[in-house]
Amino acid sequence: MSWKLSGKLKVGSDSGLDSLSSTTSTPEPRLLPRTSSPSGILTITLHEGVGLSAPDQCQELPLGFGQKSQLPLPYALLDYDKSQVTLQSCGSKGPKNPQWYEYTATRKFNVTRAVNLTIHLYLRDSRAPKINKHLLLGVVALDLFQSTTVLGSQWLQVQQGTGRIRISLEYLPVEERVYEVDTSLFRRLNDSRDLLQLKEKDTQQQYARKSIRSAELPHISHAIVHPFVVSLAFASETQRGVEFFTPFISGGHLLNHLQRLQRFDTNKAKFYAASIVCALEYLHNTCVVIPWLKPGNILLDALGHVTLCGLSLLTVPKEGEGHFDRKFPEYPAPELLDGDSVESKSANWWTLGIVLYEMLTGLPPFYDDKMELRRYNILKQPVQFPEGMEPSVTDFLGKLLDRSPERRLGAGGASDVKAHAFFHGLDWGELIQKRHEPVFRPEYFVNIFEPNGFEDPPKPPRTLKDRLPGWTYTGPMPGELFAQARAQEAQHILESRKSKVEQGREYELVWMEATRQFHFHNPRTGTRNPVHFRKTGVMTSNMEEVLPESTMSKQPDPTQKQAALETALECGYYHAVSQLLDYGMDLNIPIVVAGAPAIPLQWVAEQGNSDLASMFLAKSTQKIDRVSATQALGLAVDRQDVPIVHALLSNGVLCDFEEWDRPPPHTGNGCVFIDPSDPEGFLAPLIRSVKCANTELALLLLKHGANANSGYHNVQWGLERLYPGERIHFTCGRAVQLAMELDQLEMVKLLIESGANINLEQPVWCVEGHRCDFVSRAVYQRVTHRLRNLSR
Repeated sequence: MSWKLSGKLKVGSDSGLDSLSSTTSTPEPRLLPRTSSPSGILTITLHEGVGLSAPDQCQELPLGFGQKSQLPLPYALLDYDKSQVTLQSCGSKGPKNPQWYEYTATRKFNVTRAVNLTIHLYLRDSRAPKINKHLLLGVVALDLFQSTTVLGSQWLQVQQGTGRIRISLEYLPVEERVYEVDTSLFRRLNDSRDLLQLKEKDTQQQYARKSIRSAELPHISHAIVHPFVVSLAFASETQRGVEFFTPFISGGHLLNHLQRLQRFDTNKAKFYAASIVCALEYLHNTCVVIPWLKPGNILLDALGHVTLCGLSLLTVPKEGEGHFDRKFPEYPAPELLDGDSVESKSANWWTLGIVLYEMLTGLPPFYDDKMELRRYNILKQPVQFPEGMEPSVTDFLGKLLDRSPERRLGAGGASDVKAHAFFHGLDWGELIQKRHEPVFRPEYFVNIFEPNGFEDPPKPPRTLKDRLPGWTYTGPMPGELFAQARAQEAQHILESRKSKVEQGREYELVWMEATRQFHFHNPRTGTRNPVHFRKTGVMTSNMEEVLPESTMSKQPDPTQKQAALETALECGYYHAVSQLLDYGMDLNIPIVVAGAPAIPLQWVAEQGNSDLASMFLAKSTQKIDRVSATQALGLAVDRQDVPIVHALLSNGVLCDFEEWDRPPPHTGNGCVFIDPSDPEGFLAPLIRSVKCANTELALLLLKHGANANSGYHNVQWGLERLYPGERIHFTCGRAVQLAMELDQLEMVKLLIESGANINLEQPVWCVEGHRCDFVSRAVYQRVTHRLRNLSR
């Protein structure tokens, strides 16, 4: 097959690609050609399903804050030659009888060889407490070019489930394909910028493109065909070298997903390890020069199956040459470090042991914060196994991580690895045919894997002390500067408030029944200042109607009380607030003071007035909203105002939000200047104390019931004030992780002593529009390693 750079493939309206019909127009059915080396474009359209085995409990499910409940709808995942796309159903016939609209349910695939088309049908269970809970409804598989396959519209029986689905198939044979890149999508997939995600223009299929610059072009391998190894789709010669195109594997890197759980259970790790074993067995028996297994080349596809990727799988080296990808794995086998064997099958079994150990424990076996010690650990230090690890696991890992390549498990072939007791009971035939349902189905991920091995460049130091080697820095740290600025601001507000209070002491609040108005009266001067209220934009927390002027009420209405409170707070008539509360003031209504909207208790917290805060909480006739009160506490922590934090906690304000309190992010179209999920407003007070590096406040919150395992999301908000120029990696996580990343050792110790569990899974916020970002391996491993050392 030829790959050219010019002469774009033309697809017209009469080509048969887009003219899909639900019935054939001729008596004889149209069939796909039976061939072992097809070349063309395959078009698939989903129409509808009937009688799918959706669980009976899938009725109306709550979707979260501000969203209406609705029936969950199935979706289809199309898989052709490792190119995978998801098609969400729509319509109103429910989960058992889904419908797809043709204009959104048609996908095209480039065909370069004869492989099966598989359609997986899933139902996403939005009630699940864990992310990505997908229920398999069934599978449809078609052997397109090796058996009789009808083109056009047709009904297909669902396997591993019940019911049928109707699809349409069309095929356009093209003897000599010319591929053109769609310039609307370019995403970088590695630090060196030579690996990009992009689309092919005619089919809109997504590919990963690897570019190499070489004066002498390598031989290109099209021979790799294995369920767990990526295949070369096509290649192009350029003026700079060669570009390799492989299907984009959309599930992300396996070891990045490890961060969510901190460690995999044995069965999950065994599933992934067994898939890698199958891939290595194939590569060891197929490749002339054995490619190195690397953690960064182990990805998950959209179904959750392991897929090995990498340049070394795509090229055939010339005699006497190695592969173009010469960088070692993160923790290479000792013989590679010693230079004894550059192309070693046995070295890959060592790396399998490294990866499996990390899956089961959360860290590589020879990890150390100091990079120079990692090489020493690989060559000299014994492997340390955690207490409680199963004997079959420790035996398996010990034999894989044997420093002698001759004694290492796998030196005699993959059959020895498969026969180990660790894999007892595993059906290898079922596994290789992908009949095992993956233990985890990832969402669509585009992320960069940042290696963190013995030869990877060190990350920039975080602290000023580390950035200035040989110098001693004696000035205040950024957190201390922030605290000083806050203290100065608080002092200024206090002096201003004292001045207002002194002037406002002469006024008292008076309700005039005759005129039905509030006045602020000065008995010494006889001055009466009527309270004027805003006539637009008035709201009450319980949606009470504003009383019309004609109503002859002897008591002030909610709007008048709201206006009186705004005036009293703005003018400093704080002693009159107590009088106003006697009228039954609702303190959950929003007010506007000096042009700024706020909830009364939050305004008081921002002003640092602990007396008013105590008065509000003690005299309010209606219970102050729990969420608003906790937000007020968070504002007080931000200000590092210990007296008002004391006042709020002493009056029963809670330290934590509930999971459902925070509204979801905006997911619709159009510009949004304020994030409705309010990342800053719904940050737990304990997390705020970590941001401020204030252990005194953290201790106070913990003594009043703050959850030491508090989770958070989007914590980068506001951190630039404390750590200018720094990027916070744990943007989603737990308090103890954030404290450790920020090198707050005293805070970490306090949290651990107060019950922080460093082994908990990462917090999950299951709402549309939010995804917790992965942390770079260097930062994640450093934080995890230090936390484990401190907690011993």
